[in-house]
Amino acid sequence: MKKTISAKNLAFCALCIALCVVLPMAFHAIANAGPIFLPMHIPVLLCGLACGWPYGLICGVLGPLLSGVLTGMPGPAVLPGMMVECGVVGTPGVGFGECGEGYFRLTAFGDAEKTKVAAQRIKAAIKAL
Repeated sequence: MKKTISAKNLAFCALCIALCVVLPMAFHAIANAGPIFLPMHIPVLLCGLACGWPYGLICGVLGPLLSGVLTGMPGPAVLPGMMVECGVVGTPGVGFGECGEGYFRLTAFGDAEKTKVAAQRIKAAIKAL
């Protein structure tokens, strides 16, 4: 069975790519907010969760590229790494073998201690809702 491309998913992906340009500018207007919150990762993660990993990957690659072209952030030296980093910020669990089926991995290359801290922060933020 061949999967079709959803107009709704394409529109949401385009919105998230646009947010990859706008959010960093807004966050960098506040002292140290950019490096703390990594605002370009937020729409990429939302896109991957809402539309599926292929759309998240597209958003993760095109978002930094468009932002770099339009705003100069990230700079040319950082852009390739940022495109790779955003492309793998949220990956499907099945990519890690049969046991990963049905799971969504939030980080592929993070330090174990920082990943634990991030998970605790996400848990606290969800409880605060």
